[in-house]
Amino acid sequence: MANPDLTAPRGNNIFSKEPGFYSLLEKNELFKSLHLVGKPYENIFSYAIKVAKKRWNIDKSEIIMVGDTLHTDILGANYAKIKSALIVKYGFFQGLDVSKYMAQSKIYPDFLIDK
Repeated sequence: MANPDLTAPRGNNIFSKEPGFYSLLEKNELFKSLHLVGKPYENIFSYAIKVAKKRWNIDKSEIIMVGDTLHTDILGANYAKIKSALIVKYGFFQGLDVSKYMAQSKIYPDFLIDK
């Protein structure tokens, strides 16, 4: 399953159910075989790292994941052991104090982008 996000912000504290939400249901109800591909799962990061090395000779140490969510973008980067930067003035954390969410989740980026 591509895009295994569970939910996505739609504004005004409204969140949609995304494809990953349905993967939490009993597997036999919907799927005979289920393979999750996408953030934060390691397989998508490994693939991107391999492509960067093969096509552009970019080493893993030169890669940074830039995203606006802790639970997909930053968690995935941390698991893949690549640098990460969290955008805080756009997307999921727009207008929120991201520090309390980082402390609560124990998911920390290497950098914050707040411009």
